[in-house]
Amino acid sequence: MNYSLRDIACIALLLTSCYAHAQFNYADVASTNSTDAIDVLISDDNKFAYVVTFNEIQVHSRNMVNGQLTHIQTVDTVDSVSIIVGGNTLYSVGAISLSPDGMYLYAATTFFVYTLARDTVTGLLSPYQTIMRDVFIGDHNNFVTTSDGRHVYLAGGNNIFMFERDAQTDTLSIIDTLNNVNFSPGIGSDISLLMGDDDRLLFITGGSSVSVYERDDTTGLLTFKSVITGSNNVNPGLTFSKESERSHDSRFIYTLTNALGSGALVVLSRDTVTDSLTVIQTEQNTIRSQYMSMTDDKQWICISNGPGSVGDGDMIFYQVDSLTGNVTEVGAFSDKQRYYGKKCFDRTGGFMYSAPRFADSIYIYGQEEEDAIGLVEYFLDDHVTIYPNPIVSQFNVKSNQPLTNASFEMLNSQGQVVLTAENLSGNLFTVPCRDLPGGIYFARLYQSGQTIAIEKVVVRKHR
Repeated sequence: MNYSLRDIACIALLLTSCYAHAQFNYADVASTNSTDAIDVLISDDNKFAYVVTFNEIQVHSRNMVNGQLTHIQTVDTVDSVSIIVGGNTLYSVGAISLSPDGMYLYAATTFFVYTLARDTVTGLLSPYQTIMRDVFIGDHNNFVTTSDGRHVYLAGGNNIFMFERDAQTDTLSIIDTLNNVNFSPGIGSDISLLMGDDDRLLFITGGSSVSVYERDDTTGLLTFKSVITGSNNVNPGLTFSKESERSHDSRFIYTLTNALGSGALVVLSRDTVTDSLTVIQTEQNTIRSQYMSMTDDKQWICISNGPGSVGDGDMIFYQVDSLTGNVTEVGAFSDKQRYYGKKCFDRTGGFMYSAPRFADSIYIYGQEEEDAIGLVEYFLDDHVTIYPNPIVSQFNVKSNQPLTNASFEMLNSQGQVVLTAENLSGNLFTVPCRDLPGGIYFARLYQSGQTIAIEKVVVRKHR
């Protein structure tokens, strides 16, 4: 297949994006009409943003070229038959997560867990299921889900709640709870969860430790494997651990802490035989960091603080060396009006969204024009969707217009074609990629010699 000059230029920009420096500029603001924006989540197809405020979930459509958000729905009431909370309103929403197939959004409040059905075309939400009446979940929580969507784990305060998704009804049921986890091996307080690349391991961060639990793939239950703990004398950078991210293959874990008086980013190396963790790098910062975000390609980390912190409004960017796991600071920014609070990157890493607590807006930041990261969406046809992204073992290509004898190919980061599919017809088809190693790829769809779409995708290593 021959490439046009535009194709070559676009792919060259995409390849360059693996090595570009993160330089974000303030781009736009999206009003939430709420003074309690808490978090923001981007859908896997990059077309919708879900914004969490104290007592509602907002749905915004997303312009993939300029990153702008347009409000399309506010969910602040639930089915009165299934649940009544605070006069039929959502109250104290702490965490949200999308199922891997994009069909459901999970939301946790202080006392309840909701499943909201999601229209994958319009992005709109509707009540579906309510779980865990009158069970205290806690204020600091997050969801993680296995890549097949079968098991869902929720961290709430000092608890881990485990759910299984029914294959026929898609409803969640509780299969186990680790109560009072301060007394469970290697688990501290105010924990957060991180799923390993192949769903085998669950990393639990909190207190002054990072622990490793192994999942039973059939039952979803957890078994303790190892823990690394920080103290004044040993691994001091790990004290007051907040949350963790990981490399594509889970060989490296990146843990954000409030250690060393002002905060630190700690890099842990995982032994692939014993699954034990070892500190290989500690990067002290001066901003009393509270939040961390990592791009889907695992190339960049952003840490930031919250209101009332030392250096309120600061954030720091790090570039990740995928071979050694080490991180290098590449930029620091300060803006007390817009930067503080949780951050979220879009699926290409080209835009970043900030949910500043006690503000009434979501702030949008884009890469500087000379940086290649984010330019991929300028060449993505809005009529074509490639999902899920990141990919585990297969992905779908959906077109609003019927395709006839179309072709598809994937290129690795060296520009080599590693997967092809021919004679594709219709609006939706599935492409298996089980044999591809984890990493960054570029998907290209073309028909009658003309390129329809090019998109950067991430493949996660699977079992």
